[in-house]
Amino acid sequence: MTRTIPQPDWQTLDALRRRFLLAGPGGLSDYWASDHDLAQYDATFAERIRWKWAAVLGELRTNPAWALPGGMTLLDWGCGTGVAARAFLSAFPAMRDGHVMVSDRSSRACEFALGRIRDEHAPARLSRFVGGQIPRDTVVLVSHVLDELPGPALQALLALLRQAEAVVWVEPGTQALGRSLAGLKATLLDRFTTVAPCPHDQPCGLLQPGRERDWCHFFAPPPPEASQDRRWSEFGRRMAIDLRSLPTSFLVMRRAAPSPIDRPPGQVRILGRPRPSKGLVTCLGCDPSGAVVEMRVLRSHDRATHDRLREGGFCLRVPRAS
Repeated sequence: MTRTIPQPDWQTLDALRRRFLLAGPGGLSDYWASDHDLAQYDATFAERIRWKWAAVLGELRTNPAWALPGGMTLLDWGCGTGVAARAFLSAFPAMRDGHVMVSDRSSRACEFALGRIRDEHAPARLSRFVGGQIPRDTVVLVSHVLDELPGPALQALLALLRQAEAVVWVEPGTQALGRSLAGLKATLLDRFTTVAPCPHDQPCGLLQPGRERDWCHFFAPPPPEASQDRRWSEFGRRMAIDLRSLPTSFLVMRRAAPSPIDRPPGQVRILGRPRPSKGLVTCLGCDPSGAVVEMRVLRSHDRATHDRLREGGFCLRVPRAS
């Protein structure tokens, strides 16, 4: 449920926005000067990230390829205020029976995240992860960090992910980050199988020559409150953020098993937004073969698929054309 922003401190939010714009690989060691900064961020910028997580996790809840048991270990890596872990525990309450860990370069952020996770979900065990090995049954959450990781830090993260049972990685849906995430998938295919969004376990077809302008991204739906609450409207205006648009790139993988995972047969994953015109919808799709396909769906030929694409939605799947 989306929260009303509690007494926005616009000076603090403006300062945080400037810090985010300055951030780059290794550029900022710690955003957080105070718990007040964290609380303001958590109620605004982080809440918007939570909307993205809600969409991704909603996709997983209906995906038979996910189907992980409860009571596993959960690690929120680069946790910030712990919004990814809190969204995950809301979507999968059985995970509260396991061990929840947070990790961040900021000790202050870790303590804040631990407090918020404890208040919202009261997991059976809750602690800060300070490095080393993780249990094999760990689900690692990674959120909005890729553009701030220098090469060595990224390699260290990938080494950590290789120890895990599953990975859920969510980033802004920009062209650069969407393509970077597709490249990272290829480096993990020797250890993991892909759950979402890809309908295949091949390297991303968008990285083939001729596809340099395309990338894997989707648009998460904002909650109604984002347009109905006066403070959210003011936040969007002051921060120059369109709250109606939540472009998102993500990757979900789990440790490969001897038998293949269960995927909907013959389903094409629609990338970005379908482009409707009179009696026709065109779009880009990810095919189960690993290819990227240009789709043109005439209403006169396939009314059901045409109307489904025109309606839109997060992470659309449609039947492969025969």
